[in-house]
Amino acid sequence: MATYARLDRAAVESLGQRFGVGDIATFSIMDGGLENSSYYMKTSSGVAYVLTLWDQKSRQHANNLARLLAYLVGQGFCTSSVV
Repeated sequence: MATYARLDRAAVESLGQRFGVGDIATFSIMDGGLENSSYYMKTSSGVAYVLTLWDQKSRQHANNLARLLAYLVGQGFCTSSVV
């Protein structure tokens, strides 16, 4: 996977605070995917998150995906939850 957006620790911690996920203990760039930059983050309490930056998609695409994932979770599917 190409990483379009490189985030440093300060940027990742700022995003963690913005979305209320807690203090970020570790993070790393993830391999795989297409047209985005994804980071695996683990909080100091041990909760894991994936931060995906849609470098090549519009806000509308992100909103559509968020609605789809919320629907799937609501229907009992095991999938990503949006924070």
